[in-house]
Amino acid sequence: MIGKNLNIVLMIVFINILGNSFFAQVNTFSKELIDSFKNVRTIFVEVNQEYEKADKVNLPVYSNVKDLFEYLGFKVTNDDTKTNDAMLTINLEGYPLSSDYLNVGRLYTGAKLISYITIKISNWSYSREFDYIVPTATMIFLEPNKKADPNAAPFTTALNEGLPCWIITLIADLRREELLVKLANHKSKRVKGCSIKKMGELKNDELYTHVVKALKDKEPSVRIAAIAAIDNYKRQDEFELLANLLKDKDEDVAGYALSILARTKDERVFDILMKSINDKRSSVATASIKALGYHNATTAIKPIIDILLKDKGTLYEIAVEEALKTMIDDSIVPLIIPGLKHKNAEVRETVGRILSTKKDIRAIEPLISALEKEELNSYTINVMFTALYNITGKYLKNDPQEWKLWWEQNKDSFKK
Repeated sequence: MIGKNLNIVLMIVFINILGNSFFAQVNTFSKELIDSFKNVRTIFVEVNQEYEKADKVNLPVYSNVKDLFEYLGFKVTNDDTKTNDAMLTINLEGYPLSSDYLNVGRLYTGAKLISYITIKISNWSYSREFDYIVPTATMIFLEPNKKADPNAAPFTTALNEGLPCWIITLIADLRREELLVKLANHKSKRVKGCSIKKMGELKNDELYTHVVKALKDKEPSVRIAAIAAIDNYKRQDEFELLANLLKDKDEDVAGYALSILARTKDERVFDILMKSINDKRSSVATASIKALGYHNATTAIKPIIDILLKDKGTLYEIAVEEALKTMIDDSIVPLIIPGLKHKNAEVRETVGRILSTKKDIRAIEPLISALEKEELNSYTINVMFTALYNITGKYLKNDPQEWKLWWEQNKDSFKK
């Protein structure tokens, strides 16, 4: 296990539901190509792979593409001697991503795939460039030595996550919406999620009912994709659809629904957010805290600070910090200053960072008092020093006594 303190490891769980892929169009496509694709039945697939540093990697690109297109009713082959209606060429580049880990060294825990996909039908062709990144891990728990080899980079994960969305994007570009509907019923949650996501991007009225249906899919990731798609449509029923998901059995789904709901201009949102900050599900509570900050809901300031002082954990500290840094109100500083005396250093650090952004002179003396109780050279005391510098513009050595002396000599020059 790598990491100096599990208590300070942020559980930043990025749910890569909607895809981490970047799409860049290489060339335009024509009406003739779209019309021709409607008549395609057999597709010849050619795959070329190349990996930097990883000489043993050979991903099952062809079989994955074959499975997807055959599910849609196409015949797929890699035999170019036969007559085919279309040719699909995939040129794939792979790059292992590495980070340095304490007591272990450099490990390849991430991967990036770049694909150049071209479909050619008769005299017409269309190409797009895609990529997908699996970021390096923040911590390593199992068999770190095996990850010292570039071949151990998570290329398979990148392919399984990226490839379905690439193919689905290509299909959507070629205006085969009926195929998206079919893929939305695929057994793979990734395929379903990518299909629903693409329906949201297209904003085709004929696809809307399929997006709404996906809100009840058994897979949380698909429901999250459907929430994002619903938001793209901006229909009048969006509020009711999302409000119904606040009781979803999966707290990440409920939290994401609330975060999207908070963007709407419906006057009912504020009451929902205020009730949700005390929700037992952390994803819901933290989403509501952040949203209240975004809306500068000043009546929520005290309840939000109370949550911080209750020391409910890192996720709550992150949410409160984000909210209060965003909000503008004179009551924040005096209400949060007592947190400088909190028994938990992480809470004190959060308070210090918030005060640092407020630049309110009322925080100077409490911050100096807090310095004397902190361990020298600790991260916490450095947060306090940074806050004092940002408020006063004064740079002193990281010495509580120097700050105390300076304050005694200069406090009268600061207007209360």
